[in-house]
Amino acid sequence: MVNDLPKTLRHLDYWKRDSLTWSVKSYETYYYEQDPGSAVTAVRTSLLGELRILEAHYAESTNYGMRIADLKTKLDKIHKKTAPPPATVKKVVKKAVPPPTTVKKALLNKTAQQSTAFKTPLNSTVKPVTVKKATLKKTAQLSAVLKTPRKFTVKAYRSPSRRIVDIPSFDDGEEADSFTGIAPVDCPVIINDAVRLQLGPLPRKESRWIVNNVDVSEKWHFFKEESLKLSNGGGLFVESHVQQILSLSHILLLKPKQHCPLMVEVFGAELLGAMHNDIMQRLTEQELEFDAEVAIKLTCTIKHLQREEITRDIAVSELQSLMTGRAYEECAILKAIKNIIERVPRATLKSPVGEVELCTTYIDPVLSPIIADPERGVFLRW
Repeated sequence: MVNDLPKTLRHLDYWKRDSLTWSVKSYETYYYEQDPGSAVTAVRTSLLGELRILEAHYAESTNYGMRIADLKTKLDKIHKKTAPPPATVKKVVKKAVPPPTTVKKALLNKTAQQSTAFKTPLNSTVKPVTVKKATLKKTAQLSAVLKTPRKFTVKAYRSPSRRIVDIPSFDDGEEADSFTGIAPVDCPVIINDAVRLQLGPLPRKESRWIVNNVDVSEKWHFFKEESLKLSNGGGLFVESHVQQILSLSHILLLKPKQHCPLMVEVFGAELLGAMHNDIMQRLTEQELEFDAEVAIKLTCTIKHLQREEITRDIAVSELQSLMTGRAYEECAILKAIKNIIERVPRATLKSPVGEVELCTTYIDPVLSPIIADPERGVFLRW
């Protein structure tokens, strides 16, 4: 969720969403929900004004600044595609009137004779051209093929259980090129084929999750069934059905005050808040304190590294020596910091960070030492 948004924005509720869901298509959908009778030009003009406010508020080097610049570039491309061609003004040049000429009688008589000769029909005969029926039929078929609009379908992922495909959704009558394989930028990705997916039965009563005397496991199973029905029916959109898509892989995503309408309908807002608090209490109930001496040495090492007084290799070796004889939890924190020093770049990247790079470069170095433990049979897999 984006914080410190400028108050001059007209649609704060939209920009409070996750910045990864920002797109021209999602903004149009949001705008039409607020004002169904709006024209396309009014929606895109509103988006351009909002982007200008955000562009002045966030620096280009930040993630939000890069995301806003990328969205503005896509909007400019759509404007160029839909803009009418410039009108051309033809110059009217008046021809000079030639001076009156005198024509001799002999010349007039010769011209009259030539005119009479042109009007006289020729004696030569013209043979009719015959065209075969097969040629006419083939020409008609070719004309029908050229007039038929071409469709574009991209298969992004395929597995035995479900399939993610791109459904053609072209703005303003735009068609994709099915021969070169170039799809529109705002082509939505949906999951609409999960017929073979099996959700499995409810867990045993002694293993179920009970919160405030409510069987959460039963409601969770019902939510997964409804998500599967939506997937096999109209399909699940990646941008707007994140929690339903994750539920098909038995993943429960709890986002306080950001749940989808189906989750609020099945669980209820009060129960969702209680579930989030219950999980947070379980994860933070252990009261462990980091050793003060180790914390001081760790702080000194990081400060020396930031001031470039030591290299990364020296900092890693110092952290490695601090792990000797420490508790499991302290070692996990020290390993995470060691991985950050080894793998995370010092400078901010100018280009946007993709999903794979985000997981392998930034998330995995921190979460893997804290969560994964191969000796205990715990693995973090992507």
